[in-house]
Amino acid sequence: MGNTMQVQTLIERAAVNLGTQAAVADALGERPTRLSAYKSGARPCPIETQAKLCELASLSEEEAKEHIYRAVRALVASKRKSRNS
Repeated sequence: MGNTMQVQTLIERAAVNLGTQAAVADALGERPTRLSAYKSGARPCPIETQAKLCELASLSEEEAKEHIYRAVRALVASKRKSRNS
């Protein structure tokens, strides 16, 4: 993701704001194990979840837009690459 804030960092910032990573999972409606998988990169974090994480991490509107824009571009590039393989 380059300069884009990584999902791991979003989760960590959201956990600081909400108190715990479990509280972040609860706010997202996710199980803590799923959130851990997003954080470690074992599972891709859906764009919708990343948008909510931006909010929970208190990113500015501009930071959140930039993060989501870059995440979508990376997703599209990944899908193109897998289709061409």
